[in-house]
Amino acid sequence: VFIVPGSIEYRTKTIDNTLNPEWNEIFEFVVEQYESDSIEFEVYDEDLGKDDFIGRAQLPLNTLVDDDHINTWLTLQDIKNGSLNVSLQYFSLTKQKSALEIIERKNNEVKKGEKLSKALLVCYIDRCLNLPQSKKTRQEPNPFCRVKVEGTETKTQTYESQTNPQFEHISQILCSNPLHEKLKIYVCNAKCKNEVIAYFEMPIKEVYDADTMTIDTQSYPLKSVSGPLDKTEIILHLSLF
Repeated sequence: VFIVPGSIEYRTKTIDNTLNPEWNEIFEFVVEQYESDSIEFEVYDEDLGKDDFIGRAQLPLNTLVDDDHINTWLTLQDIKNGSLNVSLQYFSLTKQKSALEIIERKNNEVKKGEKLSKALLVCYIDRCLNLPQSKKTRQEPNPFCRVKVEGTETKTQTYESQTNPQFEHISQILCSNPLHEKLKIYVCNAKCKNEVIAYFEMPIKEVYDADTMTIDTQSYPLKSVSGPLDKTEIILHLSLF
């Protein structure tokens, strides 16, 4: 099954030789347009070469009630017989710290013991200042940033020959344990096999502890694995929902 919420696509594992497959898989994603977006489900028969299309179903997101959990059967279209059982839960963004406990309880109702997300970290990278030249080439780097929380990673675009790149990049990362996880940002040089030229780390709990769980735009010193950096900074705005 392919699950398509907006522009993102997820795929389940393949269940062999059955007309009644059971996947028991969970997918989490950020909804951009709650009022207008739908989740599309497409079912295929995996085959050598090209997979055979079986049927599709669609569910408008605005049919979901905040914090509520629904379990429903969707009738597959473009096929004589067939249906798909799905379980869904929607959470709206909030700045209330007490919501973490509520979400954890709701997550356990979906699937107890599953490592599900409790919060959304929004990291806005404005720019970097005074990045060092490459020690190998003695040239200005082609910088980009890798933004990482646990196993989730996003990347900014790459800029050519910049020591003060203006990224203006937003990363949205779902966090399963925000009070014990770290935000890690690696500034890399695409010109030299993506070597890390500087990095930044912060416990996400610092964002949680801030007023309204937001740290307004400010600069932070960048570190280097190869030695101290002179006035090398990254400018960030951080929010937790």
